[in-house]
Amino acid sequence: MKLVEILRGMPGSGKSHYAEFRMLEIGPTVQSSEVVSTDKFWKTSKAPNGFNYKQLIEAHEWCKARFVEALQNGTEFVILDNTNITWAEYKTFYVRIAESFGYRVRILDFNPAMASDAIVCARRNLHNVPLWKAMKMWEEFEEDPNTDEVKFKSGLSERQD
Repeated sequence: MKLVEILRGMPGSGKSHYAEFRMLEIGPTVQSSEVVSTDKFWKTSKAPNGFNYKQLIEAHEWCKARFVEALQNGTEFVILDNTNITWAEYKTFYVRIAESFGYRVRILDFNPAMASDAIVCARRNLHNVPLWKAMKMWEEFEEDPNTDEVKFKSGLSERQD
């Protein structure tokens, strides 16, 4: 099984939480698995002070390189945990590359349908994304008719489990 799951949704919508639990579920059943995320860049020596908007392009390029490296290494199960708000953000690179390496690709949508849920997500995100920016991402989210599964649960609380 060579599988890539691409997670999509605004900050605070549960993507990283899902990735963590999915690795606990699937990780032991495959020989190799990895979560690839731009968020991990902020924990490297390249970003000694954590998140910095000025390094966002560098962080996404770093993530793309980690993704290609995982596929080149034959990692059996890969999760791409990024916002992937527009098709261009993930289809022109991640889907194309994964398919060229012979991976099956699943698209999982975490973006809330209701503005009230989007506000809760924006407030509970762990990356200090300002409310206005998170809401802009929610508004600009492009629906994908090829989405394999919608994972977002409506009626959220502000609690972070």
